Amino acid sequence: SGYDFITAIKADPQLSAIPFIFLTSTYLSENDRAQGLGLGARQFLMRPIDPQTLLAEIQVCLQEGKKG
Repeated sequence: SGYDFITAIKADPQLSAIPFIFLTSTYLSENDRAQGLGLGARQFLMRPIDPQTLLAEIQVCLQEGKKG
């Protein structure tokens, strides 16, 4: 699952700084969103999403990653 994947990425010191965005079309509840963000995702987005909005969200995450 995406939750298992982000947990593995964040546990690896060489990969942990990579920004992570959940993009889902199977969002079930606010608890799902909170869990993803709690595991270190920078954003939790739902499909359908406008491509320009997605690109903007990715850019924000990359900029935040440069800050720290």
